[in-house]
Parts: sequence; structure tokens; C-alpha cells
Amino acid sequence: MRYKILNISLIFIFFFSFAEGRNIRAITVESSYDGKTLQTQYSGVNHAVIIGINKYENHPDLNTAVNDAKAVANILENKYFFKKDNIILLTDYDATRENIIKKFEDLITLRVKKNDNVFIYYAGHGWFDNTFEIGYWVTAEATKNKTTFLQNNTVYQTIAALDKRKVRHIFLVSDSCFSGNFIRKHRDIETDINDDYFYKYYSRPSRNILTSGGNEVVSDEGKEGHSIFAFYFLKQLKNNSFPYLSVKQLGYEIEKMVTRNSNQKPISKFLHGVGDEDGQFFFINKYSNDENQKIQFEKYKLPDDKEESFDDLLKKAQDKKRAVNKWTSWQNKKKHKFIQLKKIEKDEFLSPEDKLIAFKIFLKDISEQNPFSNEDDKMRTYAKKQITYWKNQKTQTKKQEKTNIARKHPGEIDRNGPFVAYKNGTVIDTTTGLMWASNDNGISVNWKNAKKYCEKYKGGGYNDWRLPTIDELKTLYESSNNYNTTLSLENKVLVSPIRITKLIRLSNNLQWSSEAWSGRLWLNWYAALFDFSYGRKEVALQRFDTFSVLPVRSSK
Repeated sequence: MRYKILNISLIFIFFFSFAEGRNIRAITVESSYDGKTLQTQYSGVNHAVIIGINKYENHPDLNTAVNDAKAVANILENKYFFKKDNIILLTDYDATRENIIKKFEDLITLRVKKNDNVFIYYAGHGWFDNTFEIGYWVTAEATKNKTTFLQNNTVYQTIAALDKRKVRHIFLVSDSCFSGNFIRKHRDIETDINDDYFYKYYSRPSRNILTSGGNEVVSDEGKEGHSIFAFYFLKQLKNNSFPYLSVKQLGYEIEKMVTRNSNQKPISKFLHGVGDEDGQFFFINKYSNDENQKIQFEKYKLPDDKEESFDDLLKKAQDKKRAVNKWTSWQNKKKHKFIQLKKIEKDEFLSPEDKLIAFKIFLKDISEQNPFSNEDDKMRTYAKKQITYWKNQKTQTKKQEKTNIARKHPGEIDRNGPFVAYKNGTVIDTTTGLMWASNDNGISVNWKNAKKYCEKYKGGGYNDWRLPTIDELKTLYESSNNYNTTLSLENKVLVSPIRITKLIRLSNNLQWSSEAWSGRLWLNWYAALFDFSYGRKEVALQRFDTFSVLPVRSSK
């Protein structure tokens, strides 16, 4: 399996394509309307999910991806009709596989409505599996294992789900070499664009893709802190003075400039099987009705008169009053929770661990700083003090539990820290009170079969074994303990470190958990697992990915 890391900039928006290999005269735009009128009468709500990743945990960092993403978000908000509340921006370590999938699901289920438009931009590493001809996004936390990547098919399924929501326009622009499996064919470019053209093509749904090149490696470097493709993409959006910018026109200009200034050749085609009906998206310009239509949008970002008026001062006073009222309401809610917390602390039926959890929850809930009062500071100080106290109480309780657990299970054969191994093939963690099988199932199975294996497991003579939760698996991870296991992957033997007590033997560093997603959409095919090489949670497909499983039960 060859491994390639390349730069990607990926945008889902609305519709566009252009002809390849033709000599086309300059495109002209004629309109009797201004952008605000068109937006009011014809355009639905515009949504955007914009992703840029420079910082990676396990892969080389990039230089321009985050800058590209932020610049795209800025120009959409300031020059075109994208409200800030409708723009989701994920950068660096926020752009994990799990978080991206969650934002896609929120977009589909909570945000978009019929006739809305969707824009998604991705800038970061990508990877291509030559064996199966599948492309992936490499998210910020991804390991070297392809199961931790975000498959292109997930993006395609997102578009299909948006189509079911009757979204009018979706446009996918990819600055990468991994978009070939999306593409089917292209359409020709018109050179005269007018109001009749706008009415005709805006009314039809569109699902299109614009790529920065074919199957070649694309560059992370370019001009003015952007990739070469992103630089000319942004330049066209900035320089547009017309009431609408056809995405066909946009793609034609980008192809011309990128081809002249690099070894890349952008390609525009449509997405097959997700609702394209030969429509087209237009970027609608907020400022096309200005007396000087050729003014750059950046000039609108600076005020002409910096002198502060009385109206400005009164507005400041109103803003501060609103802020004080909101913070007062916030603090009153925290006071009520603090009173409840004190009751929990005095309750003799709750354990030290219960009280410790309550204080931790409260401290997290009151993490924001009230700029108009210090009462929240006093509550935080008390919570921190009591967390230390209840940690000590919990430790003392656990020491007693260790002794009690050891007495309950005769036949002890070995000890390693808080772990006790027994002749019947079980290992007890005296810290958590959990009983584990001393070995996992020894083979790789999908999530459903892993669940069945645990439910039918009879180790130690017990019949109440189950799949462990992610939090339970985390309690086994010990960075100081380490032994190696060998895995076979595509005719290669890999050696993986297993960081766990020596009393429990694992055949695979990745172990299934009981945590799974459910719902009507494609998201219900995923489940969580724990990586004992790196000590973190991963996500995989329930039906098609295979890993090992370690049964667990309560020893009490």
C-alpha cells in the first residue's frame, strides 16, 4: 500500500462547469439588477462548512491551508450573502474526523431547508488507496492507519443526504488529486451571461465539482500565503464587481490563470447520481448597486469616518447594559447550581467519587470569567479546593475496595500494580472493580460480531460479559507498560506497541467499544474503538471494519 500526503482544498457549494481544450473569448456579464434585489427574490439561505488544517498530530504540517480557509470564510461573509451564523469554520485540531462528521450531520438535520444552498471548503492533507481506488481526507488527529481517515465516500453520502433535503445548489471544489472518483463528465461554457441566463440556470438544481488538477500532486505553496489555486479563487471573488458571478465564469478564469502559473490544470465536471439537473450557482454580490461598482470589497471593511459620534457612545452604553444583564442572568444560574452542589456534598448516601464528579462538572460549567463580578471567582476557588479533598477521600475508599475485592476472588496467580490475575482466566482491576478477560478474542471481527462474542463469552464461569465502554477501556491504558504485538496488513507484518498491563494480552492494538452511533442517516454505521498504541479514541465502520474485542464485567 503506497502512502501519499498531498495538499487539499475542497469546497462544496452550488453549481459550475466549463469546456476543456477550447479557445473561448472573454465572458461578458450584462444585468439590470443589483445583488440585494436578486438575493431577496431568488436565492435561498447560504450555508458554509469551511475546514483548514495546518497542524497534524502524526503527519507533516502544512503552511497555507488555514489561511486559505479563513480567507474564504471572510470574503463570503463580507462580500457575498453568507451570514456569520451560517458559516462553520473548523481549523487545525478542531478538524477531527469525528467533529467533521458531526458538523455534516448538524448541517443536514438542523440547518438546511428546502431550496437552501451549501458551501463546504476543505484545505489539508489527502491520501489515495491505489488498491481500492478510494480517496480520503486526512484529519488533524489521524494516525498512519487509513481507518482513521475520512473517506471520500462519506463526503458523497453527505451530498446525497443534502439532495434528499431538497437543497437547490451544491458545488464541490477540490484543490487535490483525490477527487477523480467523484467525476463523470463536463459541460460547455457560455460566454454571454445576462438576466435570462441567470433565471434559467438558477432555477435548476446543481451538483458540481471543480478540481485544482487531475491525478497529479498539487502544491501547498503559492502566492501571498495561499496555495496557487486558492490565490486565484479568492482573487476572482474579490475582483468581481457584477451583481452575480457565474461559477462557470469563475472556473473558466481560474483554469486560465492556474494553468499559466503552475503545472496544474483545473477541471470542472458534475457529480453523478445526487440530483444534478443542469443548474448553476451564482455568487451574488452585496455591493453591486454602489455608484462605483468596481470598488474592491476590502474597502468596505474600513469606515470612511473614524470620528466617534454620540450615537456611537449611546450604542456602547446599550451594548454594555445588555452584556451586564446577560452576565447577571448567567451568574444567577450558577449560584443556583452552587446551592445544589453544597447539598450534594452533604448527602451521606453519595460516595466520594460521586461528589468528586459533581464538583468537576460544576467547575467546567463555570469556566467562563464574569467581567462584571468576582462572585464566580469565589465559587471556582471553592470548587477547586473541594476537588482536591474528594480526590483524597476517593483514594482512601479505593484502597479499602482493593482489599475487599482480593478477598472475594481466591485463586490469585499474579499481580501487576492494581491488576490481579486469577487461574480462571480473568483479571481484576482493583481500582475500578472491573473484571477483564485475560486475552482478547484473538481475531479481527466487525462490531456486531464483537458484541455477540462478548455476550456469549463464559470466561471464569460467568455469563454476564459485555462490550466495554470507551471510558472503561481508557482505564486499562498505561503508557509506562509496553509489549509488542504483530499484525498482518496487506501482505506486510506490522509491529505495534501495546501499552497495557502485562497480565492482559491483546492481539490487536485497536479494540472495539460499546459506543455506536444510531439514526436515520449514514452516521449510524459507525462505532468507537480504543487505540492501545496511542491511548486515544478512534472511529470505524460497524459493518466493514474489523478489529479485536476484550470482554468486561463488573466484579462486584
